[in-house]
Amino acid sequence: MPTKLSEESLFKQSMQNYLDIVRETWGFDRLYPNQKEAIEAALTGHDVLLVLPTGGGKSLCFQTPSICNGKLNLVISPLLSLMKDQVDGLKLNGVAAEMLASSQDAASRGEALRRLRGGGLSMLYVTPERVRGEGFEELVSGLEIGMVIVDEAHCISQWGHDFRSDYLALGELRERWSEIPFFACTATATPRVIDDIRDRLRMRDLELVIGSVDRPNLTYKFYPRQGDGFDQILSVVQRNPKDAGIVYAIRRKDTVALAEKLQAQGVNAMAYHGEMVSSDRSRVQDAFMSDECRVVVATVAFGMGIDRTDVRYVLHARMPKSIEHFSQESGRAGRDGDPAECILLYSGEDFALWKFIVEKSLSEGSPELEPSLARLSETYRFSSGSQCRHRFLARYFGQDLDPGSCGACDVCLEELPEMANSHEVALSVLRCVSDLGERFGSLQVSSVLRGGDTEKVRRFGHDQLESYGTLRDYKQPEIRNVIDQLLGQELLESRHIDEEKKFTVLGLGSEAPAFLAGSFDAKLFLTRKVSKKKGGRRYGDQTADDAPEAVTPEHLREQVFEELREFRLARARTGRVRPYQVFSDATLRGMAASLPQDEDALLAVKGVGKAKVRKYGKGVLEILARWRMELEVEPNDGEVCAPELEELEVIPTEPETSSSLPMIYTIGYAGLAIERFIEILKSKGIEVVADLRSQPYSEREPAYSRDPLKTFLESAGLLYVFLGKELGARRDEAECYLDGIARYDLIEKTSTFGDGLERLRKGAGKYRIALLCAEKDPLTCHRSILVGRSLATEGYPMIHLYADGSEEDQESLETRLLQEEEKSSEEIDFESGNLKTRKQMLGECYAARAESMVYREKSEATGIL
Repeated sequence: MPTKLSEESLFKQSMQNYLDIVRETWGFDRLYPNQKEAIEAALTGHDVLLVLPTGGGKSLCFQTPSICNGKLNLVISPLLSLMKDQVDGLKLNGVAAEMLASSQDAASRGEALRRLRGGGLSMLYVTPERVRGEGFEELVSGLEIGMVIVDEAHCISQWGHDFRSDYLALGELRERWSEIPFFACTATATPRVIDDIRDRLRMRDLELVIGSVDRPNLTYKFYPRQGDGFDQILSVVQRNPKDAGIVYAIRRKDTVALAEKLQAQGVNAMAYHGEMVSSDRSRVQDAFMSDECRVVVATVAFGMGIDRTDVRYVLHARMPKSIEHFSQESGRAGRDGDPAECILLYSGEDFALWKFIVEKSLSEGSPELEPSLARLSETYRFSSGSQCRHRFLARYFGQDLDPGSCGACDVCLEELPEMANSHEVALSVLRCVSDLGERFGSLQVSSVLRGGDTEKVRRFGHDQLESYGTLRDYKQPEIRNVIDQLLGQELLESRHIDEEKKFTVLGLGSEAPAFLAGSFDAKLFLTRKVSKKKGGRRYGDQTADDAPEAVTPEHLREQVFEELREFRLARARTGRVRPYQVFSDATLRGMAASLPQDEDALLAVKGVGKAKVRKYGKGVLEILARWRMELEVEPNDGEVCAPELEELEVIPTEPETSSSLPMIYTIGYAGLAIERFIEILKSKGIEVVADLRSQPYSEREPAYSRDPLKTFLESAGLLYVFLGKELGARRDEAECYLDGIARYDLIEKTSTFGDGLERLRKGAGKYRIALLCAEKDPLTCHRSILVGRSLATEGYPMIHLYADGSEEDQESLETRLLQEEEKSSEEIDFESGNLKTRKQMLGECYAARAESMVYREKSEATGIL
């Protein structure tokens, strides 16, 4: 059983001048006050909980007493890559350190075990999975343990930004090793997370050491993303022509594309992502560390062990998923103490996308759901708000800054233009919230302020309120953005009204009484005004791209999922079946999360039966074996709890449905300005427009002819593909005509049409697609009817978009079709004498609608229309 150091020995060792150790080992002549406090607390046998920001020198705080106490000290870390970097660094500095991990070769593992059993180690790095594994306590039995260090301690808290279930077992370890001091450390922890860490690790006789989260040398600037954000990224890079910088993107393809575009502008940039082979990743990292590469465009896979102190800027291309992530990743800038920039490009669309990922990844009753959504809401408020960035960060982590301008953020530098009549607009919103009795959410508040004539407004008599229509000149997204800013200024607050905390209402915030009493004026900013170029919940000229998570290997699991999808598609083609019939997306995500290493483990994944194991198991396990090595997963610890799916690196492009098939949209452009057309597409996250017209030209609306349309779409970051040849419904095949009239039931059976549908299915598996035709209403477009009905029959969820931004699902559209064709639920099938089914009636309606719109063969001279 490990034993605790005696108080006498601890006292004697603390008397040793540990500053000499620091100087001799690392070459540092002095320590920061928080470092000194933490080291001395550890040397005198206290439990220590240390919170220092990235770059604050946390590792030194536990490495120093580990050298001084002359015992074996266990360092528990979730990150194998960081463990290796730290052990290598310690060895270079003459410290007796080793690690035990599956990534080691036999010789390295044997040497580590030999040194461990010989009692010559100061520090042993292990994962939490290894610590709780069978035989570990026996391995260290008889050895004196000086401390147990828990790195990245926020992982133990469900309110932390990187919760890992394996960390929960460390509390049980503490119960068994009750006499051994624990040293927990993290870079980012709110007061709630700090309490959680202390309770779950059963910390006692605790010294809590919290450094200032504020990094005064960092200047924070947040910009709405314009277009794809590249021009903004380029301007940041170009104004730092000789400096090192990190640009974070989410998807690996974005890192490559951005790096290539920067290279085309003469920038020395390299891409880095987790799918690169190890040698290529090492080459990029070495080039950056040796200053051969100036800019790295990377996913969150980049950053662990990157100890370059002179990074002058960190740019996030999308809103982070949490403030903790932003703090940790932006903290890689300016670690030398010199001025550095932290730029965030954001969009209201980012909030919706992250919310989708979180809600899809976590079950409704999951204890992680509420804290995850709470962190996300707070992050959006941070990104879009108008408070001092430094002060917001400090308050978030339970600290205060001196009042006044920080002089180091876009708000305090007055770079945000103020909205005209800010005070009056804010007053109108607060009065409306009060008029509504603080009992309604932001949608109803917006409707009332705009003078909306909705059923809900009329039902509650809200059209009689004094505040009704006071902001009728403002668009709803503009008002919603004003509400977001007022939430950030604590003039409003969001309150839960149900036990499950699913529903929220707006109430007056803590600063509202003083504001309403005239004690101060509110400031609102034009950058939050609705953009003409952005979609989704569009707030401002918005921009955004951030790297979600602070650097955990789990982020790379999305790439496992992508490779499994490619495998699924190939096997589906070979077997001539639908991809979802091989494995559903949910099943593939289960594989990517648990990384099963044999057939028994594969069978434990939901959606995998014995037949599929026999048919596909070998190929799946080969892929997963390769990724287990890539992700450095311990042999018997591949299981990852479902919540970790929320940490995926790549944003899904389509919502999950019960059939696991991606959603497909349709849209018509008649009478729709091209700018509005693109705005609608962006609001729905569309990535590809598939043109169904047989002839992609328009004399009446030339912007929708193929070449200009393609240009417009590409400038907005969208792709264009022409499918009219296959799916445009105008056919040269004689067998598709009966008495000179095109027959859609015959067109559907042609191989060309089948090829077009297969192209569409394949594309929809990778991108969010909108099908384009000219008519406003899909029920007046024979192409939309033909293709949409075919896909819906296969189980694809279809959504039809309209010029006013509204949408209609397939079931609603078919109900409308029945009504327009005056079909009754009482119609009788005279052949059977039974009432007609909905399917029968729809078939008749589609045939009648097709007949009314069908094109006809003119003559042999003119050919087919």
